Amino acid sequence: KSLEANDSIYIGSNADINGKVRAKTFHIKAGDNIKAKSLHANTSVWVGKNAQIDDGIIAENGEIIAQDGLCTDYLCAGANVRLGSVNKLLDIFFNNNSKRNVALERTLILDSNDINSKNNKKINVHLSDNISILTIKAASDDPEILKKFVFMTSAKPTFIRLVGDNPEKDKMFII
Repeated sequence: KSLEANDSIYIGSNADINGKVRAKTFHIKAGDNIKAKSLHANTSVWVGKNAQIDDGIIAENGEIIAQDGLCTDYLCAGANVRLGSVNKLLDIFFNNNSKRNVALERTLILDSNDINSKNNKKINVHLSDNISILTIKAASDDPEILKKFVFMTSAKPTFIRLVGDNPEKDKMFII
């Protein structure tokens, strides 16, 4: 039912895992059309198109990269996040697991403007204590994309930088 390894885990396309997937030391790489209860890696998690992850994806100390069609409740990353289109996503947690007391920056790359378009729910973006800059690289220069997110942070001030293809249209917001 579940899949656990001390090293890395590679999952082929069309895999249907009736449980949790846990890579204790390294990363998880998954193909297209996979199904699982959760994906949890010590470093990074990469998933192909149309991944259906019932609970969420955790990359404790690394990045999360998901292609179009991701359907999951939450993402928790120790580094950056890159997404294609997503459905049902409620929360993105950007954690600082480095234990260093310095201001950190994280990046959210959106390869698609199709963000929760089926249910129109906003995504809560949680930034841990020392993360004071979040750069959002969007598929378009339209600042309306920010309306799809609610930003939650304890670092003051926190800067949200929206960047697109045209550097002249880059915008900086303080929350």
